[in-house]
Formats: sequence, structure tokens, C-alpha cells
Amino acid sequence: MSFFKQASYSTISYCVSALLLLLTGVITARFLGPEGRSYYAVFFTISGIVAQFLYFGISKANIYFLNREKSPYGVLFGNSLFFIAVLSFVSAILILIFQSQIMRFFPGLPLEWVLLLLWGGILIQVVSDIYSSFLLGKHKYGLYAICGFLIALAAFITAFSAYAMPDDVISVIGLRVVVAVALVVVLFAIVWRVTRPELGLSIPLLWQQLRFGIKNNVINITASLNYRVYILFLTVMVSPEVAGLYSVAMLFVEPMRLLPGGVGPVLLSRLSDEVCDDKHRQMTARTCRIIMALIVLGTLVYVPLAPFILQFVFGAEYMPALNAIWVMMAAGILGVPFQMMTNHFTSRSLQRYSIYAGVCALIVAVLACYSLMPFYGLMGGAVAYFLSAFAASALSLVFFVRHSKISIRDTIIICKQDVVDLISVLKARRA
Repeated sequence: MSFFKQASYSTISYCVSALLLLLTGVITARFLGPEGRSYYAVFFTISGIVAQFLYFGISKANIYFLNREKSPYGVLFGNSLFFIAVLSFVSAILILIFQSQIMRFFPGLPLEWVLLLLWGGILIQVVSDIYSSFLLGKHKYGLYAICGFLIALAAFITAFSAYAMPDDVISVIGLRVVVAVALVVVLFAIVWRVTRPELGLSIPLLWQQLRFGIKNNVINITASLNYRVYILFLTVMVSPEVAGLYSVAMLFVEPMRLLPGGVGPVLLSRLSDEVCDDKHRQMTARTCRIIMALIVLGTLVYVPLAPFILQFVFGAEYMPALNAIWVMMAAGILGVPFQMMTNHFTSRSLQRYSIYAGVCALIVAVLACYSLMPFYGLMGGAVAYFLSAFAASALSLVFFVRHSKISIRDTIIICKQDVVDLISVLKARRA
């Protein structure tokens, strides 16, 4: 199957899944109100960040060792199961230790339920990432797409509980977590049946996976924090209501992450297989500039619709978020090169470049949050997000140019041949 077809399937699935999650955000924002929406968004933000801290990048390591190192599939699968068992115990201990810090974000919600659901939310993220890595590593892109769609569909369906329980946000969160746990168990069993691993366990290989994954995990953590940390700062430094406005503004940025988010996993898998370094670099640059062009084109159509969507879909109480949305849309465009370059560096075990860019961007984000949020509130968070996205992509491009000898212009500006080739491929598919 060609890269274009693989990327198309992945992107379509990712877009549909993201649309369902976007509608989930619309429903919860509409029925829970700014404060309830803040608790809902912060809960899944924290569970996602903690999951990324704890899973040590083993998902990307699985893809790399399957495709690049040709390690035994059954042993990698067995190592991952052992890792999940250890992680479930460690995460429970850490949640109990830091329960007072966690509850600062959820004043008034029941302690026991928040901690239990958070533990479930963390495990959902880790397990789904791990079995997705095996689907990608075995090039089963169709099943990978279906799994992502089903998880997003579950979130969408359970969001309607907010209509029935607008004042009971913990029950809305709990229903989503419980349904997701059941679904992840079923999907994991399907992956087991389809890929038929002959289980083994190798601690030396697991150590190699973790050594590789830790480098990539730093990238994931910094990227996640650079994307999600602002709502946490706003909750503590300003108010949950303002954080709720910010979470809705972020929903407008989500569609701009669809292409790089959908193409990225397939690109990583293909780059890991590519032996020729020149083709590897050219594929990265071409993919990046085409995606940049498509996102800019889409944004030109998207921008005039934003005020109407905010007013009539989310409600008038969210209109104060409009100015922040403009700034964050610009940041969404700027963030594309960092997303694409991360896959390039990971596929060649050069994660240090993405780590440098991500850590620098995170420092910029934290400094900007502390400097701007106390005075400018929501707008301060939007500007901090913009500055962080600019720093991450700028440094990533500098490192890519030095490593590949391909100019920044040839990496982010689409050329005539790209357009001709893209049109030819689309015509061929229609025929």
C-alpha cells in the first residue's frame, strides 16, 4: 500500500475521530457550563499528561524495534504486558501520594471518585497507545483507524449524559471512563487475536525499549505540556470559569491538528522502514510543506466562520473567548513543523533535537504563563500558547535544516511540483 493511501486512511479516521471529540467538547461545554466544562477538560488533561509521564514512550519504541531492529514481535508484546502490570501498580501509588495536589483542580468534587476515575483514565491512555503501536508496527492501518474511531465514538456518546446530569460533572466523567475501559479491553483482545503474538519476556530487550522510549517520552511530555499546560495554569492562577473558556478556544485549534496528527503515525512507520537517508529527508520535507499549505488554505475558510460557531454552537456565554481564538489559530499553523519534525527525528533515533526544541518551548510557555496570565487572563494564556508553538517549530526547523541540508523554504513552502503531483494522485484515485 502506498504512503498516500496509508496516510489517507489514517487521516480520514483521525479527522472523524477528532470531529467526534470536538462534538464531545461542544456538548459538554453547552450543558455543563464554563465551570463544569473546566472540570471535565482538566480531568482528561491531567490523565493524559500523567499517562505520558508514566508510559516511558514504549509505544514509539515498539514501532522502532519492530520495523528498524526486527525484534521478535511476541517478545515485544510480552514485555509490554509486563510493563502495563507494573505501571498499574505504580500509578495507583502515585495518585495516592499526590492526592492533595490533584484535588486543587477539583474543589468540591468527591475525592474517592476523582482518584479512582483518574487511575482508570491513565490506564486507558497507556493501554490504547501500546496496542495502537503494534497495529502500526504490523502495518494494520485499517484496524488502527477503527480502534481510534471507536474510542472517540464512546466519548461522544457518553457526553450526552451531560444533558441529563448538567450539575453532576463527576458522573459524566465517570460514565466516559467506564465505557472507555470496557471498550479498550475488547479492542486489546481483538488486537491479540488478529496479530497472534507468541508471548515471550526479555528484560534486556525491555530495558532497550525503555532506553529508546525515554528519549521519545521526553518529546511527548514536552509536546503535551506545551499544548495542555495553559488550562491548568488558568484554573489555579485565574479561575475555573476562565479555564473553561480556554478549553473551548482550544476546540477551535483541534481541527488544525488533524492533518499532522493523522499523517504523523503513518509517516513515522514509513520513515522507520526507509533505508535511503536522502529519500527519508525529502519525504519529511515534502510532507511538511504540503500539510502546511493545506492547513493555511483551510484556515482561510475557517476563520470567518469562528464567530458564528462560537455564538450559535457553544452559546453567548463563551463569546469572550473569541480574541483568544484568533491568536491560537495562528499558533496552530506555527505548530505544524514541530509535529512533523518529531516523527523525522524519532525514526532515526535523533530525538535529542526534538527534546531541545520541546524543552525550550516549555520554558517559554511557563515563563509566559507566569508573566501574562495574572494581568491578561485568558488572552495571556493564548499568547503564551502562541509563543511556545513558535519556539518549538523554529528550533525544530533549525535542527532539521542543519541535519538534512534542506532549506527552511523547501521545508515549509509548497512548490509547483507538489501541487501537480497531488492533483495527479487525486485524479488517479477518482478514476
